[in-house]
Amino acid sequence: MSDTSDDEDILSAAAVKRRRLDKGKAKVVLADSDDDEDDNGTSAPPKPAGSGPVNGQPQVRHPAVQAVARGATESNASSPTLSTYTRTASKSANYGNGTAPTKSTSAAAAEADEDLSDEEGGRRGRNQANKWETFQRSWEAVTEDEAGGLQGAVDRLLAKARRRRAETSQASLRRSIIRHMYILFDLSSSMSEKDLRPNRFDLTLQYLRAFVTEWFDQNPLGQIGIIGLRDGLAEMIIEMGGNPHAILAALADKRKFEPSGEPSLQNGLDMARSSMGHLPSTSSLEILVLFSSLTSTDPGSIHKTLASLMSSKIRVSIIALAAELKICRLIAEKSGGKFGVALNESHYHDLIWEMVQAPATMMAGTAGLKSALDTAAKRSQGNGGAKPPPADLMMMGFPTRLPIASPLSLCACHGAMRKGGYLCPRCGAKVCEVPTDCEVCGLMVVSSPHLARSYWFLFPVPSYDTT
Repeated sequence: MSDTSDDEDILSAAAVKRRRLDKGKAKVVLADSDDDEDDNGTSAPPKPAGSGPVNGQPQVRHPAVQAVARGATESNASSPTLSTYTRTASKSANYGNGTAPTKSTSAAAAEADEDLSDEEGGRRGRNQANKWETFQRSWEAVTEDEAGGLQGAVDRLLAKARRRRAETSQASLRRSIIRHMYILFDLSSSMSEKDLRPNRFDLTLQYLRAFVTEWFDQNPLGQIGIIGLRDGLAEMIIEMGGNPHAILAALADKRKFEPSGEPSLQNGLDMARSSMGHLPSTSSLEILVLFSSLTSTDPGSIHKTLASLMSSKIRVSIIALAAELKICRLIAEKSGGKFGVALNESHYHDLIWEMVQAPATMMAGTAGLKSALDTAAKRSQGNGGAKPPPADLMMMGFPTRLPIASPLSLCACHGAMRKGGYLCPRCGAKVCEVPTDCEVCGLMVVSSPHLARSYWFLFPVPSYDTT
């Protein structure tokens, strides 16, 4: 038999080989196809190229296989990610004089470069969309002072932050002089995370103590209550009151705030809403949620709770410590509150301090009280005696303070015999502290110094020029 017939027989009996490019290692593996079987009818195991001699002769790679291997090595060196491609080729009888592969190496390299460029473009798009994958060189803005220290730079940054918070719009703002706020404190097991130093729980407790002091300093007629969220329940930790010393004393006891279980956002909102149901609509009703968990164990539909909050005109602001949740943003936007995600400790501090000032409602600008009254009088005369726009008026009482040396008397707010206190001007009932609502007649009892301070805090200090 001639050499040509022998070559044809060998080509017909040889199996079709598959070349697999091993991802990350850039080597070509030659494996037998399913048609290549042993004499016993079983498939022969795959033989890697160049793994050893065959029939006593050293195995020689096909030139096309070597070219693909070289191209894969160059692609792996130039790109961090190497895609895997599978090609099929026929094995020639003579490895030294084989034919070129069906698809050129340059075309395969071009296809690999195109796919890699798509992957890199996708990564660039994700990096632009995700803010946490980027960073700012904030340390470059810090410069040393004349003494070589950094205290001056730190003071300038703090002053800049205070001025940014103090800057308000030049338009006319309408703020409530009386505020009632419930703070929903997430006490779930997620508060033990240490992404905020020393951990979320200790940092939040530290910020809450400073927040209560600053809040009552600017809102002396306001009242604050604290509700804990843990183990799927809402727990009333501190009843709503206007005494900052009592609230700070309760916050000092860490045993009441031991984190455990999962929170329930719906139960907390329902408890806060029911506790503020008796308050007048003239005051600002607010809920501040410090939420750390990514889940909420709710007994029903939270959208019904959101509808109740909107009908009661309760403003809900949420500060998330882990990530943005769609339901949290929806609640804040629908109720007219604010929503934010704490990026670090300083940003968390700024988000909480934004809640110190009373929320503003945009209204038509007026030159002053006299011009507003003149405008209302002209409108009523021009409309044939029509009623002027309704004014938000509320009744307050200035109590009589009892001396500390006075005899014991029954307190209406606690039901206990105590010395000192204040007497309601309407019914004469005794209350322990002001501002508060009389437990007997419901009159709001305030002191004149608190009312004067609240009035002056409505007018912020005008912006100044740095010299």
